[in-house]
Amino acid sequence: MVILKLLIATAAAIGSVTAQQTLDTTNNAAVLAACKAAMPALKQFFPDNNSGLGSWIETYTDKRGLIQWHETGIYWDFFYQYYGFTGDATYNDWVDLQMQLAVGPNVGFLDAMSATTGRWNDDIGWWGLAVLTAAESTKNGIIAPKNIIDGGNPKYIDVANNTYFQMYGDWDDSCGGGMFWSRNRHTKKINDAYYKSAITNAQHVEMGARLYVYTGGEMYKKIVDRVYNWMKTSMMIDPVTYAVYDGLDSQSCSLSPDMYSYHLGELIAGLSIMYKKTQDQTYLDEAHKFFAHVKSFFTVNNVLYDPLVGPTPSRPNGYLWPVYKSLGYLYAITPSQTVKSDISLIFAATAQFLFQSCDSNWYCIRNLDPNTDHTLWNGTSPRDQFDVVALLNALAMATTPTVQRVQDLTPNPDAQGGSGAGDGKNAASASAGASPALMYGGIAGGVALLILGAIVGVVIFRKQKQKKVEAAMGRRGGGGISKNDYYNGRGNGRENERDRRNDGYDSRQQERGGGGGGPRPSPGAPRKGQAGPPMRSPDPRNERSGSRGAPGNGARQQSQSRNGGRNGGGGGGPQRGNDRDRRNDGYDSDSYEKGRGGRGGGGGGRGNSRR
Repeated sequence: MVILKLLIATAAAIGSVTAQQTLDTTNNAAVLAACKAAMPALKQFFPDNNSGLGSWIETYTDKRGLIQWHETGIYWDFFYQYYGFTGDATYNDWVDLQMQLAVGPNVGFLDAMSATTGRWNDDIGWWGLAVLTAAESTKNGIIAPKNIIDGGNPKYIDVANNTYFQMYGDWDDSCGGGMFWSRNRHTKKINDAYYKSAITNAQHVEMGARLYVYTGGEMYKKIVDRVYNWMKTSMMIDPVTYAVYDGLDSQSCSLSPDMYSYHLGELIAGLSIMYKKTQDQTYLDEAHKFFAHVKSFFTVNNVLYDPLVGPTPSRPNGYLWPVYKSLGYLYAITPSQTVKSDISLIFAATAQFLFQSCDSNWYCIRNLDPNTDHTLWNGTSPRDQFDVVALLNALAMATTPTVQRVQDLTPNPDAQGGSGAGDGKNAASASAGASPALMYGGIAGGVALLILGAIVGVVIFRKQKQKKVEAAMGRRGGGGISKNDYYNGRGNGRENERDRRNDGYDSRQQERGGGGGGPRPSPGAPRKGQAGPPMRSPDPRNERSGSRGAPGNGARQQSQSRNGGRNGGGGGGPQRGNDRDRRNDGYDSDSYEKGRGGRGGGGGGRGNSRR
């Protein structure tokens, strides 16, 4: 009898953990409640698994990864999105303190980490989009308002704007234009140095559209149109199907045949926002065409997936996080009831697939085999919660507008650099009977102390950040990494990981396919199970059947073709040679209207000023 009771109790416990969570995706109140419930698990594992520089640990060893730096940028965006449509500031102070570490004193993401992370324009783009979300959610918001440090509290909008123009600084006229994927023109990987990726340019379209709405500056509209039109004229966007190819080699202008969902996600978001701002129907028509391709190529029974990741929907899938967001934008903006209905069907089916691991508290993280890459050491998979929160946020954004709120500026006494104002009444009483000489002397002394305190604060802030960089050098590559190796991109997970098999994940952007070996095929080269090079207008259905019919080969070769990308040799930060001395359409660093806005210059990794 005792044994029977234990068996019943065990079965009940297992049922409570594995029972699928259900949600009426059309019920706004239920969606908002689910968003709130899912956030604690999103935060849960970060404190014990972070780099000390505002990001997750990327790698435990050279053979075991966790969460890539660019994915941390998307991670922070989830929290800022949540605040924007709920007004719940529970996580703001914590997120801002992490963002303060990542940004540092140079108002951008090309600081101490530039050699190992900011070498990639799409990587800094995800972080730029996150702080842009924060700017949209706050009135003149600054980073970490409760932890005031001289030079450590730039405006969100300044950081976003700087990042936007740092990316745009990597535009040149080869193949008619476009921005490079890598910031390093001297990388040993030639394909990296000359590759112009669709995701970098698509991100820039979304960032430009949102900056246009935020600032009203017509310059942003001109750049959005310039970037988008180049993507079309370069044939990176198929003029018939609206498939988006992964990028092109600017030496030959040949296109990669690979297609991923997030390219379309960024473009749908940017074009939808441009339509809302301008009411120009052309933008919305283009967004609808991309959505039609999402439906035809990236869904199975209305569940979103990526054919090059696997023949059926799988999780976690980082490519889809921007797609969920973009469908939330499109649903909120389009007047088409047909499009809204189609998006609702996709949301409902995808939610049913993703929520099957969620318990009653919206904890959706699976415990996988401990040997599974990109999980914690025990197999816990934090990215599962990324999937769920990305979709829940998109559901909320579809029906709940972001509201710009005033930041809470109350100093945090527990935060580094926090200041106390003292007791005003006592100060007034103490000075009431003091002589003028003593009073003025006290004022002068107080000013001197404030100046000294500010200097000490800056020194402490920089030293602490340097210590964290040095500590991170030991964590990111399994320990024993020299400082030169760290800053040259070795031993940090962006070198050896790129060429290894890794159980369906790849350190470039979560899951590039099934890992895989072999040299990167030349851009546009046909692959097993795929159509030939799509120089003009291939029928993507051929590629789709090839990718789905032989997912192993297609995915693995793609993993290598892109993984070969980020291994590129040393070099710390952008090295653009003569490009740095060229004029750049008349923009400078004086304002949003003329370039980068905010605090310019500074930092060894920020060599992106345009003269």
